[in-house]
Amino acid sequence: MEEKEKQPHSLLSRRFTEMVLLIHNYFYRQGQIPIPLNQFCVLVVLQSRESTCISELCSMLHLSKQQMTTIVEKLTSVGYIERHSDPEDRRRSLLSITAAGQQLLDKQDDRVRERFDQRLARLSPQQIEGLDTSMQILNESIEKMFS
Repeated sequence: MEEKEKQPHSLLSRRFTEMVLLIHNYFYRQGQIPIPLNQFCVLVVLQSRESTCISELCSMLHLSKQQMTTIVEKLTSVGYIERHSDPEDRRRSLLSITAAGQQLLDKQDDRVRERFDQRLARLSPQQIEGLDTSMQILNESIEKMFS
């Protein structure tokens, strides 16, 4: 009996993973992200925060400090992020996204939305309505899972 109770969660978990992979493959990988995905992920994280340190980025993205240092150096050298001193601890550097980094993300968001809108044209009005409802439920459920 207990195994049967786990199966719906297992199936749901697998479907969620499949959905994330589909979104990644069809909207980001084929959408020609202008920088490597690991660098793009760092920009996305920094976009949602005023600033953060390398160790926090490592923890959030599950990367080693060595990997993150290389990514940060590349993003800094092209002007997508900047380093500044932590006012509470001058030994520590904080990272934040620059206007150029934000512009890169905004352009990518526009590309993804355009690609999504083009693909929506292939669906019937009923399918679009069903997708909209499903996405609202999914977003609300994920928010509830993490609140």
